[in-house]
Amino acid sequence: MPIDIIKFDRSLTIAPSKDDISNFMIDSLSNIFDIIGYDILYDDIEDKSDQDRCISMKTCYLQGYHYLRPIPIEELQKFINKPFSY
Repeated sequence: MPIDIIKFDRSLTIAPSKDDISNFMIDSLSNIFDIIGYDILYDDIEDKSDQDRCISMKTCYLQGYHYLRPIPIEELQKFINKPFSY
């Protein structure tokens, strides 16, 4: 199965905010994956600072509580049919 998206979990989402070495390592990984053609998804984005940090590190996709909390399966159809608004 071909791989086209690399998913960084919460530990890699917040690591760059901890110290310069972690920031360098995660930023370097992001650059390497970007150069070789993979899309990058950062998981567990909880606030705007997470979002901004990940956007600066070549992200293609973001997911997490900052955008939407998990919903029960019974509410899925209602959610899908709901008009989108910013």
